[in-house]
Amino acid sequence: MENNSDNNSDSFENFLAEIQSDDSAKKSLEIAAKSKEEKPSPADMKLQSASEESFNSLVERCNEIVKGLPFDGQSDYEIVKAKLAENKIHYDESPSPSELSNQLGLVQMMKDELLEISARAYYNHIVRKRIYEILFDAYMSISQKTSADKRKGDATLRLSAFSLNAVDAEAFYVYCKQIADNLESSHKTISRRIVCMQAQISLGEMPTAGPDVARLDAQKRALVQGQRKNLRENSEPSEVEWDKDEELGC
Repeated sequence: MENNSDNNSDSFENFLAEIQSDDSAKKSLEIAAKSKEEKPSPADMKLQSASEESFNSLVERCNEIVKGLPFDGQSDYEIVKAKLAENKIHYDESPSPSELSNQLGLVQMMKDELLEISARAYYNHIVRKRIYEILFDAYMSISQKTSADKRKGDATLRLSAFSLNAVDAEAFYVYCKQIADNLESSHKTISRRIVCMQAQISLGEMPTAGPDVARLDAQKRALVQGQRKNLRENSEPSEVEWDKDEELGC
């Protein structure tokens, strides 16, 4: 019995030595072992297929949500930007009180309109950003890449459209905030000019009717003086009360 055991051990060791010395046999064993490790089992393949279907269903659901957002994409952003660019307040060095009042009302109307646009832009930005984050995390969990960096790169590549749409939505929301800040600054500037004008009127440094009416008063005085001059030239020489008025500067 012992001799048979020793013979069997020697035979097995010789067999291993032959395999190890044979390079082709060694490579065949390595390839077989590697293929066995990498080849997924039927259960794994079935689970992977179910995960892909769930992810695709999630993508479809997210696309339906995106279609219901207030802005469809870059084309809608450009339309709103062009509309906002038309609403401008032109600076006038010497405006009348009525002009400043009109400017103040126009700025307030633009602020109210932009407030509604900004609210929709914020909702659009938040939803698109959250959708991209959800899809990114979901794809990372089903990716078959061997490392975290590769899975992240694979998810970024596959979800690039959602990522770019989220970036555009964020840029549009930031643009609306900047326009709102500019309108707030214009509102404060016009309010300060109105306060300064009120102070000038109180001190008598500015006519209450504005520059247009003041110009009409000057024309009226010139016309009256011309009529007085014509009457003096066509009348008999005598003292007229109008002469006294002109000496007084009337």
